[in-house]
Amino acid sequence: MRSESQKALYYVTSYSIKTEEDVRKVKEDVRNNFIVILRITPLLERGREITIKVINQIYEYVVSMGGDMARLGEDRIVLTPPGVRIWRDMGT
Repeated sequence: MRSESQKALYYVTSYSIKTEEDVRKVKEDVRNNFIVILRITPLLERGREITIKVINQIYEYVVSMGGDMARLGEDRIVLTPPGVRIWRDMGT
């Protein structure tokens, strides 16, 4: 268990994902304690099939390492590293 002086630092970043090659950077950022807000519009413009494939790759990775993932509206996704959870208000 971490002491007060050893608390994990988390960072927030935001960028667009355009291709399958961008998945590597997303994985690296989450692994390095970044909370990532992805804009997926450029990916959506390439087609539904490729978008689903890329989003599934990211989801499987983030969940397998103990992180979390959720949609933010129509064109954004938030990813968190292990130890950070996304609140989902099911009542609204």
